[in-house]
Amino acid sequence: MKLFATADLHLGMKFSTFGDAGPDLSQARYGALERCVEAANKEKCELFIIAGDLFDRQNVASSDILKAAELLSGFAGSALLILPGNHDFFTGADGKPWGEFLRVMESSSVPVQLLSETRRYDLDHFDLPVSVFPGPCNKKHSSKDSISWIKDTPVKRDGSRLFLGLAHGSVEGYSPDTEGRYFPMTQAQLEQAPVDVWIVGHTHRPAPEEGTVTPRFFIPGTPEPDGFDCRHQGGSWILECSGGNVVTYTRIGTGGYRFYEIEAEIERAGEIGAALSVETPEKSLLSLYLKGALEKSEYDKLPAVFDDLRKRYFYLRTDVTNLDEVVNRQTVDDEFTAGSFPHRLLRALLEEGDVEAAQIAYRKLGETAN
Repeated sequence: MKLFATADLHLGMKFSTFGDAGPDLSQARYGALERCVEAANKEKCELFIIAGDLFDRQNVASSDILKAAELLSGFAGSALLILPGNHDFFTGADGKPWGEFLRVMESSSVPVQLLSETRRYDLDHFDLPVSVFPGPCNKKHSSKDSISWIKDTPVKRDGSRLFLGLAHGSVEGYSPDTEGRYFPMTQAQLEQAPVDVWIVGHTHRPAPEEGTVTPRFFIPGTPEPDGFDCRHQGGSWILECSGGNVVTYTRIGTGGYRFYEIEAEIERAGEIGAALSVETPEKSLLSLYLKGALEKSEYDKLPAVFDDLRKRYFYLRTDVTNLDEVVNRQTVDDEFTAGSFPHRLLRALLEEGDVEAAQIAYRKLGETAN
């Protein structure tokens, strides 16, 4: 039996801080879902699992719900398993987005099991020897996990059935959650629960590394990167199971865009291009941090260099906070009033030949002025 496991699609995300690129990034999330369904069908997966945050928020537009339902209706396997996450948490059968989503899916040929309750779900009615133990979210933030109920659930193993845990929340050692606000779980909890394998959503970085020996839990990560802190290509897991054992697990790439953060120290504007080792720039979003010091003539070339990069990359964000103009006598005379403290200080340092100290002082004076 094969399972396709994904999470954190965040359909309906707006990307408002990315300007004109926002609508394309929003649309890309549907492209990722479509590729997920295609991959699951190609691999003949029996279950398609979404471990939370299919939608970016509860009041997502009806058009987003309809589009998600249309894409998921293309799954050719036995059933869809969907867990409410902390962005699309469950508040009742009639509430958005789930009441509307389930009504739309009624006309679909693929069965849907929304895992909205903390109870055991047996999938025998789908002709699958699987029992699911979910930890759904019923609010956006919680200092308590939603899986504690599982540890006291009696389970009888005979090797013919898969006991599957699904949860959405932070995992100690894997998720940034310093305040413990996102249904925090420990690795010990996951390992000690009476399930064979876990699929855990919320963390947008996937785990484990491929090749890990007999992993007990899998984090799909987001199938489409969504920010500069998301540095993988986007993907999902395909698990092949036999009884209660994971026989193989394979990472499937599903992302369309890539986010890159690059820091470069330069002495000439022409060195920027050499510092960029990015594949498929037309599908890449680049956050470029520059540092160093340039002669004025080189500094003046930066706007043209940035304009050229914007033509090559899908999106460009630049930060030149730590990139100075090289300080020299001409710079000092042009920028500071003769006889002023900054003018006297910088000219003295330059005349003493302490260029490094002059550059530091020039930077500090600029920071003070700002």
